[in-house]
Amino acid sequence: MVPISLDDSPWGKHRPLYHPYPGEITMTLPLFSRVILTQDILDHALLTGDIGTIVEHHPATSEYPEGYEVECFTDKGETIAVVSVAATGLRQATNQDIMYVRQLTPASP
Repeated sequence: MVPISLDDSPWGKHRPLYHPYPGEITMTLPLFSRVILTQDILDHALLTGDIGTIVEHHPATSEYPEGYEVECFTDKGETIAVVSVAATGLRQATNQDIMYVRQLTPASP
């Protein structure tokens, strides 16, 4: 694997991105699709059943399972958190899902 620097910021945070697969990569869930969390992410006060949008895909490697960056929002469109979630911690939203509302409780320190 060859690191690819995607961060050319003046702050010097040149973090390498390791892309293990040259060519086409298959994703279980498409980018920008609505997903439902199937596990709690208590560090960010997110609960099973919360809705998010996939914003990045992380292909599986020999060390890590397939995963995604998921952005979760309030009903007003404000970002609550962008979290890394294994593919097994998500499912795609369907036409049979009903949205619900709950009050956001801050995560415990």
